[in-house]
Amino acid sequence: MYDTTKSKYIDGYFVKYAARPQDDIQENLYQTRQGDYFTAQLCDNCPPQNITPMTAEEARAWVEKHRGAERAAELFPQPKPGADGIQLTVNISSAAAAQIASAIASAFTPSDIAPLLRGLRELVSHGI
Repeated sequence: MYDTTKSKYIDGYFVKYAARPQDDIQENLYQTRQGDYFTAQLCDNCPPQNITPMTAEEARAWVEKHRGAERAAELFPQPKPGADGIQLTVNISSAAAAQIASAIASAFTPSDIAPLLRGLRELVSHGI
């Protein structure tokens, strides 16, 4: 279920052990096609290990801890204070994403929907 080769790489960090280079690890955050998040530790000449499933909130906290608040805000944008809403992860075809982006662009002002349009354009550019 948690396959690093079939999931989207989100971010990662490297831990270097100077005394024992063979112990150096890369810990990466991934998102499955179903929208689930998980981390995996990678090292030279070994398969992914220590797979840890997590919620979107935990994934955001992981990025903030290891890569900083700015990077976490970039990868996991939060609603403005006082704004009602929900977070939604959907897998759709490139054609459907293009149609949705076009419909949204014609119905709202650009500043209202800029983050959504960026996300949809990224999906289309990656063929998701």
